[in-house]
Order: sequence, then structure tokens, then C-alpha cells
Amino acid sequence: MNRKDILKKLKTAKKKYEKEGFLIVGLFGSYARNEADIKSDVDIVYELTPDFRKKHKGFKAISQIDKIKKELEKFLGTKVDLVDKSTQIKNKKSRILNEVIYV
Repeated sequence: MNRKDILKKLKTAKKKYEKEGFLIVGLFGSYARNEADIKSDVDIVYELTPDFRKKHKGFKAISQIDKIKKELEKFLGTKVDLVDKSTQIKNKKSRILNEVIYV
């Protein structure tokens, strides 16, 4: 799988998950830089809407995000890492947001 294939699949997944307040923002990491190899995972930046946070409080939110991660791994056929965009905005040294390819 290459960057183009992943972005296409992420656009499809984005439509599914945005209904429940899990917003796929974009792709970063080795696939975004076209440096992926057989061991690479897919790195995805996401955001949560206020509705998601109201519906899934505390541990329920963590559990729901883990469920979505597993569904994305199955859909993409490879390991996935999820990073919350809000944690990167607070971390001024983070380079993740500079390399995101938005979906």
C-alpha cells in the first residue's frame, strides 16, 4: 500500500467516523513522507468533537478510540497509531502537524 491508497481509504473512513464525532484529520509519519517500508505503521491525526466527549466520558472514550483504532487496522490491513491533534497543538516542539497530509 502507498500514500495515495491510504489517503483514499482514510477519506472513506472519515465519512464513517465523523458521524460519531471522531474526526480523521490526516496522515503523518513515514507514509506521509513516502518513506514507508514493510514494518511501517499508518500514523493518523484525529480530533474529537464535543458530542463525542459528551457521549463517551472517561474510560468509555478511551475504549471507543481503541475500538476505532482496531477497525481502522482491519480496514487498512496494517498497524495504526492514532494521535490526538489537541495534544500536538499544546506541544510546540511537535513536528507532527507540520507534516500532516490533510484528508
